[in-house]
Amino acid sequence: PEFPEEQVRAIAEQYECEDRNTGEMRTCRPSDKFPANDLLGAPDMSLLAKARAGFFGPHGSGINQLLQGIGGPEYIYSLLVGYTGEDKEQAGTILYGNSVYPGGYINMSQPLWGDDVEYLVYGDANGYTPPEATIEQEAKDVAAFLMWAAEPKLVERKEAGIRNFLMLTILAVLLYYTNKQIWASVKGKE
Repeated sequence: PEFPEEQVRAIAEQYECEDRNTGEMRTCRPSDKFPANDLLGAPDMSLLAKARAGFFGPHGSGINQLLQGIGGPEYIYSLLVGYTGEDKEQAGTILYGNSVYPGGYINMSQPLWGDDVEYLVYGDANGYTPPEATIEQEAKDVAAFLMWAAEPKLVERKEAGIRNFLMLTILAVLLYYTNKQIWASVKGKE
C-alpha cells in the first residue's frame, strides 16, 4: 500500500510466475500473487492476520481484544520481536527461542534484524523524517502489511458502513416526520 505504481511494477518484475493460460513462466505483474516462501520452517503468514480473533486495525473499541485476546497483527508483531537469541537442536531440526510462541521454541529463524531496511522519503517530504530501522519498527511494518494483504478494502468498508448508518438514521428521521405530517389531518379528526 502507498507505493508508487512504477515501484510496484518494479517489485513484481523481480519474480517469475506461471501463466495460467499457456503454462509458461513469465515475469510477474502487480496483479499476480506473491510467490510462496519456500524456506525451511517458514510459516505461511498470508492469512494469519485475519485468522486470530482480537482487535483488528486502527478502528475499534478494543473490547473484542479484551474478550478474545490478542489479534492477528498484534500476534505477528509480538512473534517477530519475541526472539530470545537461544537455539537448540531437537530431532535433527534447529529450533529458535521465542518468548511468544507456545513451548518457547519455533522452527522459523529470526527474520528481522533491525538494520536490513532503509526507509526512503518520496517526493516532497514536508518535514517528514523516516523512522529509525529497528526490529520493532520493521515488525510493525510487516504486521501492518500482512493485515492489509489479508483485507485490502477493510478501511473503505468500515467507512462505508459508518456513512450508510448515518444516511439510514437521517432517512428514518425524515420518514418519521413525513409520516407525522401525512397522518396529522386524520389523527386530528378523532
